[in-house]
Amino acid sequence: MSIQDLLSSPESKNLEFKEVMPSNLSIAKTTCAFANGGGGSIIIGVADKDRTLTGINELDIPELEEKISNIIYTIVEPTPAFNTMVYNIKGKLLLKIEIFPGSLKPYHLKSKGEVEGTYIRLGPTNRKADIDIIEELRRRRMNIGFDEIEIMEASVDDLALENIELYIKKREKARDIPVAEPNTAFLNKIKAIKQQNGTAHPTVAGILLFSNEPENFIPGAVVKCARFMGNDMDEFIDQRIITGSLFTQAEETIAFFKKNIRRSAKIEGLYRTEDYEYPEKAIREVVVNALCH
Repeated sequence: MSIQDLLSSPESKNLEFKEVMPSNLSIAKTTCAFANGGGGSIIIGVADKDRTLTGINELDIPELEEKISNIIYTIVEPTPAFNTMVYNIKGKLLLKIEIFPGSLKPYHLKSKGEVEGTYIRLGPTNRKADIDIIEELRRRRMNIGFDEIEIMEASVDDLALENIELYIKKREKARDIPVAEPNTAFLNKIKAIKQQNGTAHPTVAGILLFSNEPENFIPGAVVKCARFMGNDMDEFIDQRIITGSLFTQAEETIAFFKKNIRRSAKIEGLYRTEDYEYPEKAIREVVVNALCH
């Protein structure tokens, strides 16, 4: 993105304006937050509220660049990749600090350590990361997805054979993949289980897809449906908590939705056709996307 595009944009998860050089700690926190996310730019010499160009003194630039480098190298750990550039916009000199997305997450304040010194970006502000976010950043560093984490409290016996067979059938129909045997080797191949030291435990994906009671191992792994009276949530007309594998949750959530929306009917020739208030394909797409994410 060009400097002109940045200046016409509001502060965000990857952009911050500073009228003057901020404190060392402020620079370090923002650097951590940008490196832990998708990168970002700090532009010095711009008022953050109305983006008025105030500029910085040309004679101060070498000292500022050296100071910024010292802050990042001495306060932030690991050291992220960054770059500084000077722009002359309408006769005003601006200093841009560009922080690149890091591959060694979590980036944190060296003096505080990972648990107390890791920061992330939420909108235009820096927030201290909680332990769950720190763990997620560590997994990104190791290129391990959340769904690949082992659930040590569960065993392969907690995966229902009928759900595995259903998955294999759906996979064949949707992607024309040959039918496989629903055995341990297959589960290991699709990362539904992990085997270490002669023992096997389901992963998060394995439990969500194949357990009939995923909520026993993953708190909140249910769908809560409700239809309320009016626009407030004070009184409901219908409600249900849907459990089971993701396949079951998807189908029963769609059924609940269809039960609680209006339908129209019309006669075409000798046949009566019904249409839902919302296209059934759209309902399915919304539900499946919500469950997957």
